[in-house]
Amino acid sequence: MSYLADSRIGTERAEVCGIQPTFAYRETTDRTVIVRASTGQEYLIETDDPCSELAGTLNLAVERERNGECLSNQQRLVAQSYSGFTAGIPDSGFQSSCKIKAIYEWNEHQLPTEVASLQ
Repeated sequence: MSYLADSRIGTERAEVCGIQPTFAYRETTDRTVIVRASTGQEYLIETDDPCSELAGTLNLAVERERNGECLSNQQRLVAQSYSGFTAGIPDSGFQSSCKIKAIYEWNEHQLPTEVASLQ
């Protein structure tokens, strides 16, 4: 499932800043995630291809250069699930690295439309 036909999607952005190294995220699917910038603005991030661990991720990060706070479609999301996780061994879960395709402003207070499938 995807939020790409949802009326809460706003303007597509080439880059957004204020995305801290530790950022809030919610409503993950295998292709999308909503993240919150330090300003409180939320963004819907779409990946190029389905990202196997994104839908159930417990740990989400962005591959960054120079530890910056900006995010663009030139970067990748790193999603880690904990199926198969071993206590005390933090890297024992499954991990996916997925290229960001697009970033959209997300307007949570807009009335939602039905969620459409990518297929």
